[in-house]
Amino acid sequence: MAGKIKGITIEIGGNTEPLQNALKDVNKRSNDLTKELKDVERLLKFNPG
Repeated sequence: MAGKIKGITIEIGGNTEPLQNALKDVNKRSNDLTKELKDVERLLKFNPG
């Protein structure tokens, strides 16, 4: 019978700085988009049209 995998640990032995920078950029853009969507939602509540 097959058992269940409870966890996997992966170790990367390399330079992850470019990946970290890319993820920071993705997080920043995501936060900016969230702020814009909140503004749109607020404006729609103000003037439902």
